[in-house]
Amino acid sequence: MTKQLLPLLFILMTTITFAQKKQKVKGSRVLTTKTTGVNAFQRLVLNEEFEVRLVKADSTKVSIMTDDNLHEYIKIISQDSTLTLKTTGRLQEKKLEIIVYYSDLLNTIELKEDAEINSTSSLDFKDLTLTTSGNAKAYLTIESNLFKLINNDKAKAELNITAKAATLELNNSSKVEALINASKIVVDLLESADAKIEGDTENLILNADNSSEFNGENLTTKNATVTAENRAEASIAASDNLVINASGTSILEIYGSSKITIEHFEGNAILKKKD
Repeated sequence: MTKQLLPLLFILMTTITFAQKKQKVKGSRVLTTKTTGVNAFQRLVLNEEFEVRLVKADSTKVSIMTDDNLHEYIKIISQDSTLTLKTTGRLQEKKLEIIVYYSDLLNTIELKEDAEINSTSSLDFKDLTLTTSGNAKAYLTIESNLFKLINNDKAKAELNITAKAATLELNNSSKVEALINASKIVVDLLESADAKIEGDTENLILNADNSSEFNGENLTTKNATVTAENRAEASIAASDNLVINASGTSILEIYGSSKITIEHFEGNAILKKKD
């Protein structure tokens, strides 16, 4: 019995020790702004509960407005072309406003835990990969040659994308609502992922599996190739050509008057023509 309790006691003591590392710090309620220059970075990583506004600029820097006694508890870490932020205390602030200014070098953004990123204007990138996990949230307007979203866990994204090509990979219970204008859009949905996409594209490739759901009723596409498996549901609006592969108990709702080619259709899959 004693041997069985030892590992549990160790885990409990470790958890308590970890929790005690961050002391509660009450803000002074006197707001000040500090701006710190940083090296140009390729990768931005945000976690904890940071809410960050992203701005394109000639010089890379981080601007933080908060209670004057809390600045020392917010660490800006810039190394190996990666910029990240961390807190060394449990902050009770009157206000915390963080703006990250980036350059053309940035091509990767990672959001974890409860982090949130947003923009108030369109952001330009050469190429961008946005990865979200946990309960992270992204609210961005983006112009990019190639754009890729990897959405995991319960993360949510609301995006306005203009690109040559856009790829969306959604897993777990993640959600995305997006307005996308791109020559090619590729969407992969797994588990209980949910995507609502509007906009315009020449070519759409959709792979939906498990209990995922794709709403593309207001996404105008000339050509679409759709694969729906298991309990996936999808609505598609194609004007020229639509290729369908469906199985399991998947449901496809078809809008428009495209030529339809069924390559594979089995199980209890359902195909519905909608007005």
